[in-house]
Order: sequence, then C-alpha cells, then structure tokens
Amino acid sequence: MSFFQRRKINKVIKKLVGSPLYEKLSNHKKYFFKEPMIAQLSQEKKDITTANMNNEIFNIYNADNPRIFMRGRLAEYVISFAEYRVLCLTEEQKPLQDFSDSPYISAELYKSIDKIVEYYEEIQNLKLENPDISDEELFGFCYLSSLIFYYYIGGINHLREAINDYDDERDWLQPFIKVMLISQENRVREKIGLQSLFPKSDKLAPLEYGLFLDLVINGNENPYYEWEKRYNRKLE
Repeated sequence: MSFFQRRKINKVIKKLVGSPLYEKLSNHKKYFFKEPMIAQLSQEKKDITTANMNNEIFNIYNADNPRIFMRGRLAEYVISFAEYRVLCLTEEQKPLQDFSDSPYISAELYKSIDKIVEYYEEIQNLKLENPDISDEELFGFCYLSSLIFYYYIGGINHLREAINDYDDERDWLQPFIKVMLISQENRVREKIGLQSLFPKSDKLAPLEYGLFLDLVINGNENPYYEWEKRYNRKLE
C-alpha cells in the first residue's frame, strides 16, 4: 500500500472519529486483540490486520455502490472464515457456537486433516515449509485464520448498520455464516470421499443451500427471508 493510499484511508477514518460507527469499530478492535491467540501475534501482524480493516472501510465508503460492494467483500470473508473454521471445529466446541443445532456441520473434519491438506494451498505450503508441523499446529493455524476473517466480518457488519443494510428483527448475517459453514463442510466431504450429511432423498439441498450466497451478493433486501420463501426451506 502506497503512502498516498494510506493517507487517503487515514483521512476517511479521522472523519469518523466521534461517530457511533467509530466507537463500535474501536470497541470491536479492542475486543478482538484481547483474544489470547490474537494477543500473541507480532506487532507487525497486528498492524497489518488493522490496516486491512481500515482499507475495507475506505473502499466501501468510496465505492460507486457501497451496499453492493460491501456485500461482495463481506461474502468473501464469510466464505474464507467457513473454509478454515470447519477444519478445526471439534465436538467439544460445537455446542458453544451459534450453529450448534445444525446436523450438517459435523465438527469431525479435523480428524481427516491429512486428507484435506492437498485441497488447501496455504496449508499445503505451510507443511512444505515446516515438514515436522503437528496436526495440532495445523488446527491452530486454521483457527487463527478463521479468527482474523471473523474480525473483518464483525467490522463490516458494523458498516452494514451505518448504510442501512441491517434487519433488527430478522437479520441475515448469522444464517449466512451458518449456510456457508454447511456448504463448505459438504464440499470438503465430497472431495475426500466422506458421505454427505444431507439426506439422500433431498438431492437439491446442496445446491439450494449454496444459492444463499447469490442472494447476498446480488443485494437482495433480506437474503434469509428470501431464501426460505424461494426454496420453501427452514435453515437447519
């Protein structure tokens, strides 16, 4: 990132000082950096993470269509979060999650990490660079990656409220995260030869769950409500 780009971004951030959004983003950052695994990161890594979040704010505010641009960026982070979280989620952790009631998230993929590695370039490179890396260290890498992506999700979620893309009664973000976790679990199971968790009698389920993403990035007013209505489903 060039000096002039950083300068532009800092100007946008300064304009937000004192606003409710700035306070929410500041509290979000403080909470995030208190997470034990995040607190152990180098200052350089922390600075890069903060700069990336500020860059997202700048780009969304300066987009021709902030709402649609924001949706696309948020979707990318949710997908990335889901990719890593399903790999390190354990049976003990699942009951503590918002998606604990889903029968389509097994919390067992971590047992097959050796088979999964070849489908994740970043994990593959990590193993090449550290041949003796343990499975526990791989899980730690996946968990840390998912935490950082969730930080970006949380920050952009505050922006959603500021640009009136938030439903106080029945918001769609947590259902969207749940759907992407389900879709990612199904994708991984398919790649490594594990049986799908969707009922065999419901052949359309993987496709229709995946189409939630289209409703998000296309700017549908409430993707959750529209998804249930369009496919006559309740999210499990």
